[in-house]
Amino acid sequence: QIESAAYSLIPEKHQGPWHLSIGKKLLSSCNSEEEIEKIIFLITDQLNRGKLSMKEEAEHISLIELNYRAAKKAISSSMFSNASHYLKEGINLLEKKHCESHHRLWISLYVSYAETEYCNGNFKNVRDTVGSIIAHAKSLDDKVPAYKTLCLCVGSVKRKNIDATRIGLDVLGQLGEHFTLKRSFVSGFAELFKTKLLLMGKDVDIIMSKVMDDKQMLAIMDLLETTSIYCPPYFGFILVFRIVQLSISHGVSVNTAYGFAYYSGILCHLGDLCNASKYAKFSLDIMQRMQARQKYCRVYSCLYFGVFLKTNHMHSCLGPVLKARHEGLKAGDTLHATVCAALYCSIAFRCEKKLASVKQVLTHFKREAKVYKQEAMWTPAIPLEQAILNLMGHTDKPNLLDGSAMPSEKIDTLISNAKSDDAERLLCVAYYYQMLVAYIFDDLELAIKMVEEYLDLEYPLEGLVVGTEVVFLYGLTSLAQARKTNEVIWKNRGHESMRKVRKLAKDCPKNYHHKLLLLEAEFAFTAGRKNEASEKYEQAVTFSRNNQFIQDQALSYELAAKFHAEECNESKASQYYGKAHDLYVEWGATSKADHLRENFPF
Repeated sequence: QIESAAYSLIPEKHQGPWHLSIGKKLLSSCNSEEEIEKIIFLITDQLNRGKLSMKEEAEHISLIELNYRAAKKAISSSMFSNASHYLKEGINLLEKKHCESHHRLWISLYVSYAETEYCNGNFKNVRDTVGSIIAHAKSLDDKVPAYKTLCLCVGSVKRKNIDATRIGLDVLGQLGEHFTLKRSFVSGFAELFKTKLLLMGKDVDIIMSKVMDDKQMLAIMDLLETTSIYCPPYFGFILVFRIVQLSISHGVSVNTAYGFAYYSGILCHLGDLCNASKYAKFSLDIMQRMQARQKYCRVYSCLYFGVFLKTNHMHSCLGPVLKARHEGLKAGDTLHATVCAALYCSIAFRCEKKLASVKQVLTHFKREAKVYKQEAMWTPAIPLEQAILNLMGHTDKPNLLDGSAMPSEKIDTLISNAKSDDAERLLCVAYYYQMLVAYIFDDLELAIKMVEEYLDLEYPLEGLVVGTEVVFLYGLTSLAQARKTNEVIWKNRGHESMRKVRKLAKDCPKNYHHKLLLLEAEFAFTAGRKNEASEKYEQAVTFSRNNQFIQDQALSYELAAKFHAEECNESKASQYYGKAHDLYVEWGATSKADHLRENFPF
């Protein structure tokens, strides 16, 4: 207050010259660039406040450069709002003639401003700034970074993924990389085969032996990565194959780590877990050697979406995914930070002991996504949020994924929108959570309908985590339907699901062995092998408890109770229903606990 009072005594017309004088003295007191860097914010702030008192053009240019330096330092500390402030100050000091006389500085300011405003979620400013860059660019090199940011900006808006893809493909075409946006299994598998041949016999040391230094190739790699984010899966694969191919033929870049991470996910999707794990390790090794910390979030979002969740205990994945989200925010990669946030909630739902804790974290991340204008990337978490609300008792019809989290409060609206947008990933998630709550609340007909609609998708995420959960649920619903109808087709489908889960359990027993045991118990129950069924139910309970999956432990007790009730063992059935009820209450699924109590057969 004393400082403010003293400052107010200085006449307004003298304040600017005072700030200018202070800024100049601070700058002249520095004996090295390192000393300037330490107090760059203080120097720049003082000179900005005294800029109207500057007379010489050289002083203006010097201040523009200082603002650019201050912005770069702010970016390195993830202070994107501050960075935008300094860049805007620099831009406001530019005159029309500077686009010619200081073109590189002009372009650098505008490109950096577009990038930081994307990080701040100010997408209109991004579009306006990109428009200025394109209008004043002297070459394609000037435009490429701006187009990359525009691609990210457009893709962050709902229903604009194809527009973002087309922007990226258009610029790639100008750089000599031509792609046609069409569905083609033949070309996809041809590029996969080509990539496998190029990688044959190559370890990470051989791949890292050459580093890419050609400026145009580096721009191509950057655009291939950015464009692949928004492509439909069938086309994103082709762009990623190209990243890996160019890394082998022209040398590695920071984009190579992402390319191998995505490639690992493709192999995981195709069921080749051995090579998926191999190239996942390649990705992490390349990222470390290239010191590509800015790619940490993107790489981890790929790896933990697929291969690591199928090879590591789910509980051990929570920490790394949360860290990846944090690294993404630090790097300004708000898109993949949001992806990691949604992924974290999905994993936590499966293995956390308290639904309320998952809901609390989910609500926080949802607000964060809104702040960063990444609602489109958060959309796949909407069905999860509604499923949690259903389980916790915040809806009248818990078997239907309708409620406050849904667009128009209807799952049908979300599915209809996803179909019209060709958003198969969202459809996969919507079908999964609807089949889950339908099965949990004994709506077997709806659960089976959702499974079949999921499997009818052109690109179901079968090799990834949602897909593995669907396989498990398909087995449970099929075997329940087999007992209800006595039709062989349902028994065969249950057997096929059990075969797939057996493979998953072999790769990662901590995540899937208890699920296999539960399917085997249900299959034995269906086949009339009573002793085997009873034993398998007991084992499913034990292993789900040991592996810390409370919802699967509750489900194992519930299905065991149904089995014993069918066998007229009222004592054991009552005991197991009680244990299932208590576990659902402990988890926080009060609606399910109430449903179990209301439908108790005794």
